Amino acid sequence: MPEIIFSRTQKAPLPFTTTYTPSVDSEIVLMLCGSAWTGKPHCKIGVILEIDGKDVCTAEIWSNGPNTHRLLMPGIVPYQFSIKHNADDYAVIEPVNITVKALNGDTNFDQNDYISLSIL
Repeated sequence: MPEIIFSRTQKAPLPFTTTYTPSVDSEIVLMLCGSAWTGKPHCKIGVILEIDGKDVCTAEIWSNGPNTHRLLMPGIVPYQFSIKHNADDYAVIEPVNITVKALNGDTNFDQNDYISLSIL
């Protein structure tokens, strides 16, 4: 069943970070989507999903026109959360740090943009 990890409108600049405790320990599919804009013509813009300091996927688009909010092409990727075992060999799923950051210096994100991360 799909699960929304977060859906957020961010009024401050990227990056933003949240903590998430996975509810599954099997391989899942993550989908990152949202919107952003740029003040420059003819450039790639987007966001990067980072889990515990490692880049996992991007949502991006090539923007030909400046100063227009663009829907980013979703980033869809299989992912396996780390599973640790305690002294009794029971699986333990620990919280992870999730960060969404700008793809590059041309990417702008304001109160008119959103980012959503879901488990499919």
